[in-house]
Parts: sequence; structure tokens; C-alpha cells
Amino acid sequence: WSIDVSPSFDRSGRKMAFVSGRLGNPHIFLLDIPTGKVQRVTYEGKYNTNPSMSPDGNFVAFSRDTDAGHRIFVTRSRPSDRKATSSPFRPAAAECTSCT
Repeated sequence: WSIDVSPSFDRSGRKMAFVSGRLGNPHIFLLDIPTGKVQRVTYEGKYNTNPSMSPDGNFVAFSRDTDAGHRIFVTRSRPSDRKATSSPFRPAAAECTSCT
């Protein structure tokens, strides 16, 4: 049993990022709506939430609970373009502590 929540769509409406607990902890997944194919986006961390697709569908931003608190990460949505680890987003002026 799992729950799928927090959908975020690309501009075309063909891709949807979402959070699922289907593997135990919340992770980010990507649904290709025309084909119904689901791909896992996050493999690290135990609590990944709040996905937001870029308009072109090439990136997914999300929040991860880390030892240093919740941090924003950005990763490519296509598995072939993904690196082994996502990079935390670091705003130039100040770290976002309450983004909505």
C-alpha cells in the first residue's frame, strides 16, 4: 500500500513529477502520461518531497530532509542525463528557509 501525492506537470502536460511512498520512504517519481511509464527520480535520502517540474520538463526541483535540515535539490528528469547524486540548490544571496 502506498500513497501518491504532490503532482507537478511540465508545460506540455505530458510529464508529471510526484511523491510516492511505494518503496517505503517518500521519493520523487516521474510519470510519462502518454505511455504510463513511471521512473524513479530520487535514490538518496529518506524523505524527498515537494517536486516541481521545470516548464520544459528537463529538471525536477524537490526538497530533501538532510542532517542539516530541509534543502532544495535540482536534478535532471531524464535518467540518461542524471548524475549519481543531485546537487543542493544554493541561492546567491541567502538560503531559502521558507519557500512555498
